[in-house]
Amino acid sequence: MVLALGLRLFFIDTFRSEEEYRSDIAQAVDRAMAVIERDAEQLKRQLVDAPSLSFASFTYPSRYPYYIFQQGELLYWSDYRQVPAYNYLRGAYTYAYRTLPSGSYVVRRDSTVSPSLEIFFLLPIRQDTKIDNQYVSSGYNPALFPEGAGATMAASVIDIDNRAKLIDYQGNPLFAVTLQEPVGGFRAHRSAKLFQTLISLLVALSIVLVLFNIGRVIRWDLRQRNTDRAIVSFTLSLVGVRALMLAFNFPYTILPLRLFDYRYFASSTVNPSLGDLLLNCLCGLFILIFLFNNYYATRAYRKLFSAPALVKTGVAVALFLAGFYALY
Repeated sequence: MVLALGLRLFFIDTFRSEEEYRSDIAQAVDRAMAVIERDAEQLKRQLVDAPSLSFASFTYPSRYPYYIFQQGELLYWSDYRQVPAYNYLRGAYTYAYRTLPSGSYVVRRDSTVSPSLEIFFLLPIRQDTKIDNQYVSSGYNPALFPEGAGATMAASVIDIDNRAKLIDYQGNPLFAVTLQEPVGGFRAHRSAKLFQTLISLLVALSIVLVLFNIGRVIRWDLRQRNTDRAIVSFTLSLVGVRALMLAFNFPYTILPLRLFDYRYFASSTVNPSLGDLLLNCLCGLFILIFLFNNYYATRAYRKLFSAPALVKTGVAVALFLAGFYALY
């Protein structure tokens, strides 16, 4: 545990690599633009081969929004959340960085002669929303920017001395990025992920060793027929470990896995992510299995077994109501 904390303090927080971070952005943009390029070619072929223009001929299953215009008039839009005006997209280009009221985008433009259409695919760079909460907020596209730390601008406004800041696709300048170091440093690039994984494994190993030693004490209590204390120790150890993990937001603060990202699932403070919900369910399952296998040897069970029928009935009703309430 001490080694893990030392690595966390001296490596992750001080590890900086702006070049690696920018490389991650460039590779993510390349992957996204390759998908757009493929979808644009297939949609164009579909439109050219269509016997007549209809709503069905415009429809194509692309992950990125696209819009079809004819002589400046909008014919089709794949995303109902925004419909950009033609003036924001018009021009003689193949790739361009455009700023719209909803944010900034890389636009891939294509056209067909017969029928005479213009097709615009949009790759979101930054989203500007009027609503800002934990579910919807303004910021850079997290699929492109590992931690959303950056400022983008059109490639045309960059002077020749700052060409290294450009993000391009197949030699076509798309936009320039000026990085702003995140609070935790550029820790989402490939070089830092090794340290993140190492620290997470060391912390997980520490937790396993702690639970292993607690398990030895619990087995000793069971051999000594001290079942009540064994059940309490088992329950408190699992609950305590989970409480500490929630308090320190482990493992997400060290290794930002999507499974533990609250943006995808945020139920409550106890279940702030889907991964935390899974761990809580597993802890509850282990506690119930341990209790089911050992409850008959507890003093409380023996006293209840010899108690009057009225007391047994009251306990049974209380447990039933508690189980019913737990569903809510």
